[in-house]
Amino acid sequence: MLKDRFFSELPVNCDLASEAHALLRGDKDIEIPGVKEEISTKKFTKITKITIINDEGARIMGRPKGQYITIDAPMVTEDFAAMEEAAFTTANAIGELVTKHISSNRHTPILICGLGNERVTADALGPEVIKKSLSTRQFFLSSPEDVLGKYRSIVLLRTDVLANTGMEAAEIIAAAANQINASAIIVIDALAALGAERLGTSFQISDCGITPGAGLGNIRSAINRETMGIPVIALGVPTVIRMSTLIDQIIAHHEPSLEHQHNNGKGDAPTGASPKEITNSILMKQREHFAVTPKDIDHVIEKAASTLAVGLHIALHQAIDQTNYHEYINV
Repeated sequence: MLKDRFFSELPVNCDLASEAHALLRGDKDIEIPGVKEEISTKKFTKITKITIINDEGARIMGRPKGQYITIDAPMVTEDFAAMEEAAFTTANAIGELVTKHISSNRHTPILICGLGNERVTADALGPEVIKKSLSTRQFFLSSPEDVLGKYRSIVLLRTDVLANTGMEAAEIIAAAANQINASAIIVIDALAALGAERLGTSFQISDCGITPGAGLGNIRSAINRETMGIPVIALGVPTVIRMSTLIDQIIAHHEPSLEHQHNNGKGDAPTGASPKEITNSILMKQREHFAVTPKDIDHVIEKAASTLAVGLHIALHQAIDQTNYHEYINV
């Protein structure tokens, strides 16, 4: 079948571990060695926990060992109750990884970094979360008695992008973390999805760090425990889908007619053309340079940033909870 062939013949970049896992398991739903999946549901959300246990699982999944939590909230941009549930569920996921990896000493700062270019709306998730977030390290330095037992020491950083700064985000983050003697790093970045239905509605929380640009084939320096020397928790929301991925899905959806074209030599592609050649005949080779984003991307980014900001604040600060978060964050 064409569907079985084109995923092996075409490059597939996938930021979401849950999408990669589902793709690898396939229609036969065959379990992947070295990978564990747990699924639970709430009223508005579905929580998928993918744990890559060993090197074999990491090799097959194409990503580091560790935990990847995906929260799917299809109504998050349309329903306030759905946004709240997604935010509170995100808070639980972040809190779980913070407890697991980060020192309980609230005096030692955590560096929260917003990756991306705020001048490009689809890439502005990280900066928008930072704008909604609360920095507290200054209070720990000046009047610690006012914040003890209420907040955790937090430093905020917007890294921008290499084209605007001349520095890799990883370089900026490493320098800042070293300067403040950070105990951990939390990075927020826009992701690329395989399924258009996930744009703005899926939230991934991982203890494996991040490689910015990987989902669009524009790979930058990795930001993880190995490169930073301290724990790195990564938060992300898909805001784009590659044009080539979208075309590949169209090919898969219409595979019977394309198989007929493949076998009979009709259309623009030559007789005996591979799925990759068929794709190239539909759109120019430069298709790899294009990405698709929702027409209401500004609204999508606003809701996603609010959801992550609420989740972060509830997870990190004792004084902030589900009843009073609106006093700290404008959603």
